[in-house]
Amino acid sequence: MKVNDRNKYQLDAACKSRDGVIAAKAKLKSTIDRCTQIYKDVQKNLDDKKRLALQEFNEAINEASLIVADSNMDGTFLKVNGDDATLCTPRGHNINKREGGAQRAVLGQMLRYVAMTQQLNVLPLILLDESFFALSENTSVEMRDYLVAMSEHFLIIGIEQKDTLFSGIENKRKFRFYKNNEDQTIIREV
Repeated sequence: MKVNDRNKYQLDAACKSRDGVIAAKAKLKSTIDRCTQIYKDVQKNLDDKKRLALQEFNEAINEASLIVADSNMDGTFLKVNGDDATLCTPRGHNINKREGGAQRAVLGQMLRYVAMTQQLNVLPLILLDESFFALSENTSVEMRDYLVAMSEHFLIIGIEQKDTLFSGIENKRKFRFYKNNEDQTIIREV
């Protein structure tokens, strides 16, 4: 093989190798572009879901303000900072630092309801263990209407000292718990 033939052979091999690298580079760029677009689509989807969830939570907060009379909850909003969320007054004060348990109890229940209805794989059960002990009789009556609506989607187990919250609700089972003389807990359906 002559020198010129050898150089031509090496040049051809180098060109083929270069063409292979250029083709691989183009495929890699195409893959990276596609992955970038998928990431952007996923991020947009997450942002849209967060925006919708925040809107639904704020609607629940507004609804809760209708249940608790004279609560001064107008303008209350959910402030999200990273993974932390705080219920705030229009002035930005944390609502948990305000007095009055009715507002927190009703808001908490409304927000749990919204969160649970958005989760398809959640057991449809709400356990209320004296969650509304701070409610007035009037607020209990208002909340009862919402519990009836919630009971269409969830099994609600309520433990309450007073019956106002659950009175008048159809298809309920009521139990009484008490201790006998041997300090044993007795459960009876009423």
